[in-house]
Amino acid sequence: MRVSIHTWRQDYKMESSANRQYYLNETVQSALKLQNTLRNENLTWETKLSSNVGIDASLFNSRLNVTVDFYNDITKDLILRMDLPSNSGYEYQYQNVGRSTNRGVELTLSGTIINSKDFYLGANFNISFNKNIVNKAGWNGNRIECAIQLATGYRL
Repeated sequence: MRVSIHTWRQDYKMESSANRQYYLNETVQSALKLQNTLRNENLTWETKLSSNVGIDASLFNSRLNVTVDFYNDITKDLILRMDLPSNSGYEYQYQNVGRSTNRGVELTLSGTIINSKDFYLGANFNISFNKNIVNKAGWNGNRIECAIQLATGYRL
């Protein structure tokens, strides 16, 4: 069982080790203990700024439709798990220390090939090109270690 207070990201867990439980009147008492995460009272929501420009066109009496979208997303205050010095008594803390950019273009084509009284045949096509960049990952933008390695300024 795990209990989290998400406002501060402080995690607690049930103590289950037999040699660490305590007894009252010869009865085992359940207890919560702090996990190895230091709470962060300054932790905030991630912030995303999105912009999008699109063009829609219908051609040949609406038998061919074309949509082109260009987008740019910037995410700031990414929540990353940062390692702490061992003398702090904790292993890590969640902090708002990351920033990423996502840019791309999406093209959609749809058309009516055959449209008669008894039969309809249409086709759709969609393709997109996307570029993700980690702009900042860590206190000073240097590489940090996570489940995967992230390095600033490189594509994902």
